[in-house]
Amino acid sequence: MILFAVLLGGCPAQLPVEVTAFAGSRKYTIDVDTVGVTTPVSVSADSAWNLLPPVYAALGLPLDEHDAKARRLGTCWKRVRGRLGGSQVSRYLDCGELRQMPNADAYDVDVLVLTAIRQEGGSAGIATIVLGWANAPGGGRQWCQSRGALEKRIHDAVGKSQ
Repeated sequence: MILFAVLLGGCPAQLPVEVTAFAGSRKYTIDVDTVGVTTPVSVSADSAWNLLPPVYAALGLPLDEHDAKARRLGTCWKRVRGRLGGSQVSRYLDCGELRQMPNADAYDVDVLVLTAIRQEGGSAGIATIVLGWANAPGGGRQWCQSRGALEKRIHDAVGKSQ
């Protein structure tokens, strides 16, 4: 829970801890993972921190959150449509589908991506969380679940930039 507070401290909107989703006529509640998993990188925490802004820029994600002291940065609810970082949005987010077309590729999607650099003992690690909402025509919203690919892309970009 501490990482949750550290990651989310500067974003303007409160993040959900659970959401209600619909599947046909069924209604169910989903817990939201806002903790993220710290994954080690082979560079120092300082190097990882310096490499993150260009990684976000390459993905087309503006830095709405940039806290050098906490080593936390990210994008708070940027609206994307169809593509993110040169790939289809559905590669990164599962927002359900309609007639075998992923909602993530068909609708406007509001995405939040936050990354924190951690120094744990003698090694550095990265924790990234990705959340999203697909905005259906007519005003409906569909919760999107991360597929883990964007978190991996950010981690790999920092790890390979040695």
